[in-house]
Amino acid sequence: MIITCNGFVSFLRQISESDKFDENGNPLPATPQWCDPWPCNYRDITEELQRRKDADLIPVTVYKILCDYLPEPVQLAKRVRLYTDTLELIGEFAVSQSERKYFTRHIETITRG
Repeated sequence: MIITCNGFVSFLRQISESDKFDENGNPLPATPQWCDPWPCNYRDITEELQRRKDADLIPVTVYKILCDYLPEPVQLAKRVRLYTDTLELIGEFAVSQSERKYFTRHIETITRG
């Protein structure tokens, strides 16, 4: 599947240093780290959700983000940063749903923020 890019997304990953240990011999905890911005297609689906749920107001902005598989494992990321096509930051959002699409080889992420 070819994705028409209109922005970039960066995922907050947990980097585990499995070969490093503290003074008691316990593995050091994973540290959060942002991956490099990756081309994506995003769209604001807040209004679409309001119509579908017949709600008066959804107080958060909801984005649907599509991107090709990344070379780094990001499917368990809890936060994303969304950028315009000129790398201006739109915002940082919590991930409410993320799914790896095997047939079309892309990642679909729904955010709330």
